Amino acid sequence: MDLTAPKRDLLLHPRNLHMNTLGIYIVQFDRAGYGESDPNPKRSLRSEASDIEELADHLELGSKFYIIGFSMGCYPTWSCIKHLSHRLAGVAFVVPIVSTNGNLSRNL
Repeated sequence: MDLTAPKRDLLLHPRNLHMNTLGIYIVQFDRAGYGESDPNPKRSLRSEASDIEELADHLELGSKFYIIGFSMGCYPTWSCIKHLSHRLAGVAFVVPIVSTNGNLSRNL
């Protein structure tokens, strides 16, 4: 799997009929420096959580929204749990790549 591939090539392709009926929207973005996104050497997990919150606000997703972390996207998802927990209606991890040494929460 190409970890630099745009997310639209990797993740979810649910049936539009079901999505429209249920009023569900899936928004995917490329982390800074990955896919079609410009590099940002100053990015951090905190700044990625802020980017996600800003995107949710810009798209008017509401006061609470769900987030799904896929592969390396689980790192900013963890950061959202820490920094945006008041905005999250739910969280899921798909094929998470996370630290196994137990120090992840201290490094966010």
